Amino acid sequence: MSTGWRFDQNTNRKRIADVHAMSEMPTIRVVDVHKRFGALEVLKGVSFDVHRGNVVSMIGASGSGKSTLLRCINHLETPTAGDIFIEGESLCFRGDAAGSRKPRPLAEINRMRRDLGTVFQQFNLWPHMTVLGNVIEAPNRVRGLSRKAAAELGAECLARVHLEDKALEYPARLSGGQQQRVAIARALAMQPKVMLFDEPTSSLDPELTDEVLGVMRELAADGTTMIVVTHEMGFAREVSDRVMFLHNGSVSESLQQILDVSVFWEYRTVLLRGLAVNFYVFACAAALALSLGLGAALLRISRQRLLRWVGTLHVEIFRNAPDYIMVVWVHFVLPLLIGTLLHTRFELNPFVSAIIALGFVYSGYFAETFRAGIEAVPGGQIEAGRSCGMSERLILWRIVLPQVVRRMLPESINQFISLFKATTIVSLIAVPDLMYQVSMIIQQEMRPLPLYTGAALVYFAVILVASYALRAAAERWRNKIFA
Repeated sequence: MSTGWRFDQNTNRKRIADVHAMSEMPTIRVVDVHKRFGALEVLKGVSFDVHRGNVVSMIGASGSGKSTLLRCINHLETPTAGDIFIEGESLCFRGDAAGSRKPRPLAEINRMRRDLGTVFQQFNLWPHMTVLGNVIEAPNRVRGLSRKAAAELGAECLARVHLEDKALEYPARLSGGQQQRVAIARALAMQPKVMLFDEPTSSLDPELTDEVLGVMRELAADGTTMIVVTHEMGFAREVSDRVMFLHNGSVSESLQQILDVSVFWEYRTVLLRGLAVNFYVFACAAALALSLGLGAALLRISRQRLLRWVGTLHVEIFRNAPDYIMVVWVHFVLPLLIGTLLHTRFELNPFVSAIIALGFVYSGYFAETFRAGIEAVPGGQIEAGRSCGMSERLILWRIVLPQVVRRMLPESINQFISLFKATTIVSLIAVPDLMYQVSMIIQQEMRPLPLYTGAALVYFAVILVASYALRAAAERWRNKIFA
């Protein structure tokens, strides 16, 4: 998948990318690259260009060929077919006077590799050398810089990744994020034309991931040409001039491939279980909301001032509480408060938290609907029931509520639909609903567009069918009662 996302925060890099994209030979050109491991074809004819100053990100499911492609670009893996060009010069072949192409010798490949800085998943620092030693070894031994010049260059590169104070430390004494930044400095010290990043944050925890991504953002902002294999979707969108989606060894470019919902069908059993969870949460939350709503409505029309105040307070608090805030508060904050009061550890099951939160929020809406319906029942009908010796409870259930339900049905259907849509946020607290299952599958497949599109269509179909069915059933019921 390719797109024209731009990094708006850096107009300088954009200008570089725009100017050179059209006026210069690509810094990297990948032409019809294939790679086989025995009978397994990992890459199936990949082609793309990277211009100077551009950032190209590659995303895709595990096993789609991203890392293999990156290793082919710097010839750590030899392509089975195809070629890679660095500023027009073939990395894989060289021509002779007769015009024939022969495999390039390793010595020449090593010469060309100097222009490709590579950062690996596992850092691959040399443990017997200090941080500065790791950074200056190749400039000194390969580029031929003097020890002094290499040390000055190494200090600049370490400052660029904010590790100048760690120059004399050994890798074992650094955190994972610091080691990866040293690896970036080591690659930068060769002053490459292109930086290659092979999932540089995949083995880091979130805090250390932010450290490394921060350095990569600075490199992108400085106009460094970069090819990045990553699972960090937000980062790829933020800094990339182009985002390529690799699927089954090839680059997906067409809208048909991007919107291919076969992955949605492949995981249909898991996704249907997630949708069933949505229905379960909806049914329980709706029952709770109706019960609390009716109780709050009765409090609001009570003759006792204190009860009316309690009912009004309930409605105002929960009707105005955002769904998201309530779900998070009930699941994370409420157990802390209860645990503090009881002096023990207290937790709520995610299902219980979701049902309580949504039930209380929507009880505020149902309370007002119930109250409006009750107040619309003429007082004379209630008095007629009393005159027949009916108890207040019997009047409520046999005289008032049937008319209330009739009047509140249209508005209640809208509230039920809103409640069902609100169940999509319960994945925030790890309730395994449809959206939670989609997010888990995306982490494996790295194909968010067809999965999110499929989920949206499922919700749309369910809500559309349910709303028409509910309205038709409600209309028949009203006509039957009041015929």
